[in-house]
Amino acid sequence: MISERPKNPHRSNLIVPVHKPKFVSKCWLRNADVVTLDLEDSVLPEEKEFARTQVKESLLTAAQGGADVFVRINSERENFYKDVAASMYPGLTGIHLTKVESPWDVMEIERIISELEIDRGFKPGSVLLHMAVETARGFLLMEKIVAASHRLFSVNIGMEDFSRNIGVELNDGDELSIPIYSLVIIATAYGVLPTGLVASIANFKDKNTSGKS
Repeated sequence: MISERPKNPHRSNLIVPVHKPKFVSKCWLRNADVVTLDLEDSVLPEEKEFARTQVKESLLTAAQGGADVFVRINSERENFYKDVAASMYPGLTGIHLTKVESPWDVMEIERIISELEIDRGFKPGSVLLHMAVETARGFLLMEKIVAASHRLFSVNIGMEDFSRNIGVELNDGDELSIPIYSLVIIATAYGVLPTGLVASIANFKDKNTSGKS
């Protein structure tokens, strides 16, 4: 169980492409418990290097409204260090690790964060982790993943990526009830916050599905 606690209860999470100033400049006005600065899906491959240069300043902007601020990083091993190194500055609450498939992924991030905490003057153990399980392999190892780091504060099932990985089309959300409830049970057993939705919001214009949570 983690020793550090975030400021807010994490009821809402606003994900913002960190390389888009028009979104970053206003994100702190939205009263979200969490602002997640995104280096992953909302950033094209050719824009990722530039996006990393925007994180340091964006952390302070996002934090000024009192939100906890996470940075969502890319899952590819070659990006781990570059993404975390670009994120470890004042204003950071934690790292959002995507597509976690094994406890070894978690241990590698743990090692990198611990080294940078010392180098950058952070209190040891103060940078938290949020993790997203988004593949069948990750689901099979979910308990070991959740147990792999004392930094882990919250975890979720990435609905769209998970359903695509297992070849299931999302309609009303019941299609992923087994992995979602399994996540809730495992996270609760380890004192970790389960987060996310029980239905896809990919079709955000459909009011019959986008409101499910």
